[in-house]
Amino acid sequence: MASIASSRSSISTDHGVLRRVTGKGRIAALFHARVECIHSNNPLVSPPVTLMLARNAMEIAMPLVIRPLTPADRAQWEPLWRGYLTFYKASLPAELTETNWQRFMDPNEPMHVWGAFEGEKLLGIVQCVVHRTSWSEKYSCYLQDLFTVPEARGKGVGRALIEHVYAEGAKADWCRVYWQTHETNAEAQVLYNKVADRSGFIVYRHNL
Repeated sequence: MASIASSRSSISTDHGVLRRVTGKGRIAALFHARVECIHSNNPLVSPPVTLMLARNAMEIAMPLVIRPLTPADRAQWEPLWRGYLTFYKASLPAELTETNWQRFMDPNEPMHVWGAFEGEKLLGIVQCVVHRTSWSEKYSCYLQDLFTVPEARGKGVGRALIEHVYAEGAKADWCRVYWQTHETNAEAQVLYNKVADRSGFIVYRHNL
């Protein structure tokens, strides 16, 4: 707001796990993945991906690890989740926050959450829902929520999280990863226009 066939189709990916992110968010190309439609049977959780984060070009790069969140990460996840809701001027009951977390922790649920860590500090989260689609035999992934702490913005953390979802899709046979953002979120759109195609579709909704 920030798509299961028998044959493989095209994928462009580099399986390296290290890259450098400068203070201006530039990336030296040592990791990139772009998902088309590839084969596997179920969404799988990958091992952690380690990248390098530098606050500016003169500093020694610090390790940025992207991995699935675990029950031990609850205390760090919740402030980011609430910060995301605040950004969109939204309010949800505490019961729903608890339900979301329990679903993320349940391997049988189609909801996933990954976090970007610098050392022990959680800098960003990405939350996704994997679902069937009438447009493909494969699964689609709705990248529903993406949030980074203010001090990590512009340093490549958001992009790293998106590309991690792409890499998960490459292994799990998703047909596409898609998301939406508010029309006023111009800063995020600068990144999104670089890592995905703008569909041109307008979202309609009716709450029940």
